[in-house]
Amino acid sequence: MSELEHLLRKYRSEYPVDIVSLIQNLGVGVEPEADLPEKISGQVQRQSDGTYIIRANRREHEYRRRFTMAHELGHFVLHRSILDRVGGVNDNTMYRTDIHAPLYNSHIHRVHEQQANSFAANLLMPEECVRKVHLEESGMSPLPDGSPWLASMYRVFHVSPSAMRWRLRNLDLPFAEPVTEPVAA
Repeated sequence: MSELEHLLRKYRSEYPVDIVSLIQNLGVGVEPEADLPEKISGQVQRQSDGTYIIRANRREHEYRRRFTMAHELGHFVLHRSILDRVGGVNDNTMYRTDIHAPLYNSHIHRVHEQQANSFAANLLMPEECVRKVHLEESGMSPLPDGSPWLASMYRVFHVSPSAMRWRLRNLDLPFAEPVTEPVAA
């Protein structure tokens, strides 16, 4: 087992995953509250000494920044040779490389962004942990079908509601969202 695999296994065994410590233990710098342009969620950038740093936009919610850092780590782990061509990549709020940003990387394509998203989801919400929490939350659910509330799930993993929703759907696990009353005009 490689050092990377060992670290990923170690950090995925407890939740919420300590993404900042994991990144640091991989020898990558990290700025979880970086001052980035408003429409840039995160970036991974090669420094002048050859090391890399991952940054997440301080303007975004902590849970979103966690996913952003995991997404950028995915680029670092999976797409290092592509990052080396330009010196990194920055991702906008849709997790796409942005042509108007300083670290635009034309070699990063939609498939690479999808791979980085999948890496982040698997890292922050490991299937076995999600299934375990889902089963526990289902047992405490007041809903007739036993579905857990989405909010109880995303708070356990410290991810955004959107990230948790996608993960639960991808694992074919039922969940309930609170019904909100329409706002009167």
